[in-house]
Amino acid sequence: MEVVRQFFWGVFGSVAVEVVRLVQACRAGNPLPKHVQAPGYWALRLLQAIVAGFLAVAFQAASPLVALEIGAAVPAIVLSWERRRDLSKFKK
Repeated sequence: MEVVRQFFWGVFGSVAVEVVRLVQACRAGNPLPKHVQAPGYWALRLLQAIVAGFLAVAFQAASPLVALEIGAAVPAIVLSWERRRDLSKFKK
């Protein structure tokens, strides 16, 4: 798959997660959370979606579905790196 397609499928995977969260909140009859109404939140979400695209490229996603899954999993992927870094302090 071409790099541009990998990137945009990764971005779409990240955005899809946010869309599902907002739809679930609306269906449950809950008001939108205050942080969703802040411009800073959307700037960070855009940054996260861009990171998702780059990670889909970095992992060389073989198909749109794989790139989409990588994009959706970006928070878990990045947090796993942080956990591994914290654990490495104890290995001597």
